[in-house]
Amino acid sequence: MSTVSSPPDLSSLRTSINEAWFRPETEVVQERLQQHGLSFQARQTITAQAASWVTTLRADPHPNLMESFIKDSKE
Repeated sequence: MSTVSSPPDLSSLRTSINEAWFRPETEVVQERLQQHGLSFQARQTITAQAASWVTTLRADPHPNLMESFIKDSKE
């Protein structure tokens, strides 16, 4: 059996966004990560996997457009 949650209160979401608008981005992001984000271990795993993919793409001797972009961003 599944439960259906009620839709979020848009008024409170707008208020939260408006209150965060002029605050430093790093501060807001850190708060949101603590509230809703991934664990430190999960972020490390994701970062390692992403770095591995970029390394693999950069090593491809026949790059397509995206691989070319990633290679160019390294230089």
